[in-house]
Parts: sequence; structure tokens; C-alpha cells
Amino acid sequence: MGIACFLVWIHPVNRQVTAKEKTFFFVIYGVQLVFNFCWSIFFFNWGWHWFAFVWLIALWAMVLALVVWGFKNQRAVAWVLIPYLLWLTFAGYLNVMIAILN
Repeated sequence: MGIACFLVWIHPVNRQVTAKEKTFFFVIYGVQLVFNFCWSIFFFNWGWHWFAFVWLIALWAMVLALVVWGFKNQRAVAWVLIPYLLWLTFAGYLNVMIAILN
């Protein structure tokens, strides 16, 4: 996640990546960081397993938006975010299984 943010940060603004597009990336990136932090609280501290799963779906959608942004604007960003997206998919599976079993 940090490498993706760094790659966007150092990339110069040009015709392909405008300042508005970089701002979009950083806003979505920041919101997904907050969602990532809050998911742990919802799931582990409060035991809201189903709510945490819905929250994780929103987080997954934000990361997918960043991956799509990366493929359109800066491919390296997309490639370094794909493992994170795969991890969120697996975490979602675990989340649902724990919610069902509890």
C-alpha cells in the first residue's frame, strides 16, 4: 500500500495523470486506510462480524477502484495493489466463515 502511494506521489503531473486524478487516488487511498483500521476494531474488539464483513466489502471496492485507477494511469500502482486486493478477498472469506460459525 505504501509503495503504491509513493509511486503516485513521485509521478509528475502530465497529460496522462492530471492533478485531479492524483487527488482522486489520494482521497480514496486515505478513506480506505481509515476503513482498514476500523475493520479490525469492528471485528476483533466489538465482535460485529457481519457488520465487519459489509465494511470489508466497501474496503474491497475502494481498493478495486485504486487498482482500476492504476491500470488506467500507472500500471506499477495496480500491480503492487493486487496482492492487497487478494488478501482482502481471503480476509472476507475468513470473516464470513467466522460469522457463520459464531
